[in-house]
Amino acid sequence: MDGHGARMVCGRKVDGSRLDAVVSGNLPLQERVQHMGHLMQRTCIGCRAVEYPDHLVRLTVQAEAAGIVVVIDHKRSLGGRGAWLHPTQQCAEKAERRRAFNRAFKAQVEAGEAVQQIKQATQPLGAAHK
Repeated sequence: MDGHGARMVCGRKVDGSRLDAVVSGNLPLQERVQHMGHLMQRTCIGCRAVEYPDHLVRLTVQAEAAGIVVVIDHKRSLGGRGAWLHPTQQCAEKAERRRAFNRAFKAQVEAGEAVQQIKQATQPLGAAHK
């Protein structure tokens, strides 16, 4: 730190230009996360393992004519309550069996289509045609 634009943050002296870059989002995600002092982690609703978000799929709900339906949030940008799940058939089945979708979304939801998409995406090549 050259002292130019230095600020006190949580009792520590921080370079002002670096802090501005963090706040504005001009740093890569890993540097932003490290600067915050912790790494974001999420819990899989299937196996309950704690992982980094890039190892999990984010799920959210949408209201449709059939009721409240669970959808995969590919871009992780949909609003509302989200749940995280490993993109594996085992975790999808375990979450369905444990009724974890209803607990995660605090509502009675229909997760069948999202579970099917995850199962199809994790099938070995050629298994869908048998």
